[in-house]
Amino acid sequence: MPRFAAASLLALVCVLAAPARAITLDQAMADPDWIGAPVEAPYWSVDGKSIYYNLKRKGSSVRDLHRVDLAGSTDVVVDPAAMAGADGPRAVFDNARTRAAFVRNGDVFLREIGSGRLTQVTQTTEKETSPQFSADGRALQFRVDNDWFSHDIASGVTGPAAILRAEKDPDSKKPDDLGELQLRLFSTLREIRDDREAKKASEESFRKGDPTRTPLPFYLGDDVAIDGTSLSPDGRHLVVVTKPKSYDEGKIGKLQHYVTESGYEEQEDERVRVGRNAPAPNKLWLLDLDAHEARELSLADLPGSSDDPLKKVREENRSADEQRGKGKDPGRKEKKSGKAEVRAMTVPDIVWSRDGGQVAIQLRAIDNKDRWIATVDFAKGKLVSQHRLTDPAWINWNFNDFGWTADGQMLWYLSEESGYSQLYVKRPGARATALTSGKFEIAEPELSADGRWFFVRANVEAPYSYDVFRVASTGGALQQVSRSGGGLDGFLLSPDGSRLALLQSGPYLPAQLAVQDAAGGSARSLTDTRTPEYKALAWPKLDIVQVPSTHVARPIYAKFYKPADFDPSKKYP
Repeated sequence: MPRFAAASLLALVCVLAAPARAITLDQAMADPDWIGAPVEAPYWSVDGKSIYYNLKRKGSSVRDLHRVDLAGSTDVVVDPAAMAGADGPRAVFDNARTRAAFVRNGDVFLREIGSGRLTQVTQTTEKETSPQFSADGRALQFRVDNDWFSHDIASGVTGPAAILRAEKDPDSKKPDDLGELQLRLFSTLREIRDDREAKKASEESFRKGDPTRTPLPFYLGDDVAIDGTSLSPDGRHLVVVTKPKSYDEGKIGKLQHYVTESGYEEQEDERVRVGRNAPAPNKLWLLDLDAHEARELSLADLPGSSDDPLKKVREENRSADEQRGKGKDPGRKEKKSGKAEVRAMTVPDIVWSRDGGQVAIQLRAIDNKDRWIATVDFAKGKLVSQHRLTDPAWINWNFNDFGWTADGQMLWYLSEESGYSQLYVKRPGARATALTSGKFEIAEPELSADGRWFFVRANVEAPYSYDVFRVASTGGALQQVSRSGGGLDGFLLSPDGSRLALLQSGPYLPAQLAVQDAAGGSARSLTDTRTPEYKALAWPKLDIVQVPSTHVARPIYAKFYKPADFDPSKKYP
């Protein structure tokens, strides 16, 4: 999940009160390079001894990768030669935390934590993603598009974990009437067929029982397209997300460019126009890789899946049209009465427990009124709803994080059911427990490696003021950890859980990197990318003021810039 948003504070260059040294309009509107680039996309090294980050190169759109050694605070640019030994972002660890894996430039790498030994697992023209360790730690699993592969760490052998085909099973074709007649009339044809089927059964038996063989393919039909896949860490199950192959997702918009290098008009693909075509609806499939069985997970098992939250809106629109004398719109399609249809949904994410024994799937109604988090009953092949969030307005695009506790027994998730995003935990089938509560939002929860603490970004003090807090995974008080003055753009917990990397910004400060102990204390700045020219300017002090609201009981917070000669007794303007 994205942890850091780029600081959008550069517009403050347009100062409302003149600084000590006047700034010209030309300077205010100049390329922001004169200010200094913000720190982007920081991540920890797998040993926790350094932090990497990207920084825009002056006069270019190229981003250089920097590495800060925390022991000596040295900051170096990673050159091409050093890149071969560098760690990549979003590293994952095995359960024993003796190995880490990451993707760099589309290839998978494996790092031994103790020795630091780095092994390149793949070197292909494909783009490998989503590395994860098997539950027993013996294999490293990764994905190429929607196909999963398993790399045996001891032997170095890599092979497909599952083979998917969005086509009909070529062996499932049954003979027509004439074919049936031929088989009845000619014993030789029956013998040929029986021999063919016996060979097929023998081949399938050996491919199922012999781990050195590639697995049997799954044929999902030629009327679907594969939209996503997720492999269980134990290698037993694969969840597949499909969509209709023939679904019309709408015409892609075209942006016309008239001033081009070629001298000819060129077009750039944009997106489908908003409101034209809804996203393609998804279906879910559970594949048992050991038994080689595929079952569809019915969305009808979700509570409220057949509700029609827009029915009242349609009726109001129809009534308004009739009152205006328009009558019934012949082009409007009315829903047929009878059995309620299951609403169209998408599947944003799938998360497995470490041992592969549990899986949580998030589903979102395309009408944006409902969000579900469901687990799977593997024995029955059914979805089991664990949480449903309903909003008559709109389900937020943010605050949708969820996952499993370290022992795989508890599901955790964010929900705005109270009106504010809060953190909840629940044992599947039991009542949920709120770990946080209040009139503030909890975002970006990160569970410590030992499973004891949730670290979160929260605006407890005021809507505009963010810091890092932590709460015990078993419950307790919400504890403030960082004191950034409210300018926390994001954070990352170190691999051992002892330190925090902080991305901090301010009204006149592009995002900078700092580090502090995870238990609390003062932060140590690691970067200052501002130019001497920019730092020489004296900017006016910014105040945050509370403006009474005529609509709600709580105030509206606003930025207030006073002129240098501000007189409290004088009326402005």
